[in-house]
Amino acid sequence: MREPILKAVSMPARILWAPSVPALLNMVCQLPFMLFYAGQGGNPLLFMGTIIGVHALIALYAAKEPHLSNMFKAQGPFFKKSSQMYTSSGRKYAP
Repeated sequence: MREPILKAVSMPARILWAPSVPALLNMVCQLPFMLFYAGQGGNPLLFMGTIIGVHALIALYAAKEPHLSNMFKAQGPFFKKSSQMYTSSGRKYAP
């Protein structure tokens, strides 16, 4: 009964041998540049090499660190301001 849970924890989701979060982040970052370049009349196949190359680097790094996507998820939201801060002659915590 516990086998599927343990298997999901021990081997996180992958997309072509790379962890899912970094692989999707790679596509999300490079796809707008590829579409913009193609809209300007360029050849979008040039970006296919960079997408495949970065994906291969992510897959090689993931061979060493298989929980790379969980490490990204554990970072949490960046630059989040606290709702208990107010400005009054400097920053102080609200009681």
